[in-house]
Amino acid sequence: MHFGCNIGKAFGRKCIHTVTFNKNVFTHVLYDLEISPIERKMSHTEAMCKIKLDEKTV
Repeated sequence: MHFGCNIGKAFGRKCIHTVTFNKNVFTHVLYDLEISPIERKMSHTEAMCKIKLDEKTV
């Protein structure tokens, strides 16, 4: 779900549109989930974060 919203953001789509798309495409996995809780979960923790890379492993 998070991956779908991240891709949607890259293309300038609102999370609700991406969640609806994912719900329709992955019906077999998301069949028991409603759209609004998924959207809230995806938008609740939005933040700009940076992951520090370990130079030794890169």
